[in-house]
Amino acid sequence: MSSIKEGIYRDMSDTVYHEQHGEEEHFFSSSQLKTIMEDPIKFKKEYIQNKKAPTPAALQDAFDVGTLVHTAILEPKLLKGAYAKWPAGSNRTGSIWEEFKKENEGKLIMNPTMLKQANQAIKNIKSSPLCLAQFTEGEAEVSFFVEFMGLRVKVRTDWLRATSIDDLKTTTGNVRDINKIKGKIKSLNYDLSAAFYVDVVNHCIDKFELDRPKIETFRWIFTSKDKESAQVYDGAAYLPLGRAKYRKAIELIHKHSENGWEFPEEIINLEPYGYEVSDWIKPEAIIINQDQEEDEDLEDLL
Repeated sequence: MSSIKEGIYRDMSDTVYHEQHGEEEHFFSSSQLKTIMEDPIKFKKEYIQNKKAPTPAALQDAFDVGTLVHTAILEPKLLKGAYAKWPAGSNRTGSIWEEFKKENEGKLIMNPTMLKQANQAIKNIKSSPLCLAQFTEGEAEVSFFVEFMGLRVKVRTDWLRATSIDDLKTTTGNVRDINKIKGKIKSLNYDLSAAFYVDVVNHCIDKFELDRPKIETFRWIFTSKDKESAQVYDGAAYLPLGRAKYRKAIELIHKHSENGWEFPEEIINLEPYGYEVSDWIKPEAIIINQDQEEDEDLEDLL
């Protein structure tokens, strides 16, 4: 494990980019900022104490499919020899599996189901002139390491264009369903990543005096692993929301770092959401007015 210095890297491997370092040398990514928003204790264990648990097999398969699609679309010259085929129906356990992994170290190991998904996602992009056009001008996999808002951070752009960052997303289902995509952006905090990437790259453009225009927008190119659908989405409208999120995350890192990453137990006052109260409990003023109206009705009858 080597120490990485601030700078811009165009030939950095995924392995080196994702290396974990101690708190004093580590550069934090957008996915790690999402983690502290969700669970500060998990963040401490994984990224401060460097005790990250292994990725579950099913999730790793999804990551590997995405990586193969990225290679095929963004860096096709690297596709040959990038993966090895594991026979259908074979368990990934035992001595045969261990020997296969050893023989194919450094390669993505793909079973037939994974290859089918990757092929569908690749076909979708290549069948869409609009999607394919996003990757005709620019450069792939540029890594930025820099101090930003008092924190060492890093971003690795899928595709860096003149004034936009394009991010290739592999998922399931019909990616032309706008509501589905909005839900995915919200649940996975893709807006946080988008704003973080744009702002960090622009910060690097200033800091390292790069002779290039600033980034103005962020685009997601979604492609489906199981449907014939692909779609380009411009995420400019999401940048202010994502910016608020990543700033909160960085604020939390500074706060917990100053407190020595200690999380003392405490009793928390739990209050219901306001809409729950209004659904069940009427304001006192309304109840009083109703009583007064009933009294007036009775006087009229008497």
